[in-house]
Amino acid sequence: MDTLHVRRHDTVVVVEPTADLMGGVETQDLIATVQSAVREPLQGIVINLSMVHHVNSTGLGSLVQCVTAAQTGGSKMAFCRITPNLEKKFGLTLGHLVSGFSSEDEAIRYCSER
Repeated sequence: MDTLHVRRHDTVVVVEPTADLMGGVETQDLIATVQSAVREPLQGIVINLSMVHHVNSTGLGSLVQCVTAAQTGGSKMAFCRITPNLEKKFGLTLGHLVSGFSSEDEAIRYCSER
């Protein structure tokens, strides 16, 4: 998938979108990847948003779907490296649903904790 980088760190999967989340194939790939990861025996999923500069309402909806999939599957979820452009929008819509971290390492540690 050209729209994502996916890495595994023990029991945590890190998903890094490489494009803005505007409702196209990039959001479909993100949702499919998280749903697939939830079916694995994982402790957590980290979404690294460092390359995402713009998110529309469909993109925000896809992030909510990712959070819901993780919660339903019993996996912890965290977001990290949220760009300044997204921070206000992100905080208002998703801040109460999932933890946010400034570094990927912090998010991985959080998702690795039992």
